[in-house]
Amino acid sequence: MAKIRTNIFTILLLAAVLIAATACSKETDTDISFDALTLSSGTSLMMDAKGNEYLEQIDLISVWLPEGEEYPPVGSLVNYKIEGEIMESYPPQVWAISLEIVKVENEPTIISLDLAEKIKEHQPQDTVILDVRTAEEFAEGHVPDATSLPLADLEANIPSYYNDNATLIVYCQGPCSSAHAAELLSEAGFDLVFDAGGIESYSGELVTD
Repeated sequence: MAKIRTNIFTILLLAAVLIAATACSKETDTDISFDALTLSSGTSLMMDAKGNEYLEQIDLISVWLPEGEEYPPVGSLVNYKIEGEIMESYPPQVWAISLEIVKVENEPTIISLDLAEKIKEHQPQDTVILDVRTAEEFAEGHVPDATSLPLADLEANIPSYYNDNATLIVYCQGPCSSAHAAELLSEAGFDLVFDAGGIESYSGELVTD
């Protein structure tokens, strides 16, 4: 009887593993493609899902490259052609059949502050969220883990202490100032600059000093 129970348990366990494996992947059309912006962690930011409804729901994505291929430089906009399976982790993982660098970005990309937090969470060592409002506004409430760098200070002295591969994300009180700050950083030679707009669009809880 104990042997029968053991066999039943083994069968149930194998069935559970198979169900879990199926639930962790998403089958899509074969040979689908998309454009993504390469981040410093090897993860990419989805830019153009090429009309694929499932990929349009994805913000960050991890791409495994064919053997022998090197990851594109940080800031590269890359067209990937992938196999028809997407692992539903976070970020989702896909396997590239081929890739082509469309261009190397030299201008800021607009994102939301909520997405900025996801990028920071996924690659904390390589991401800097810059609050370019005044020091007083920063003290009254800012995005968690943000660094204060008032726009006036940024205009006077572009920071040179950030790694060239760093992901710099700027926000301000309104979108016009954040766009200006992002443009300054981009013109200074940083490859990966994001404009997260005004703090009023942030849906999380602010931190006060």
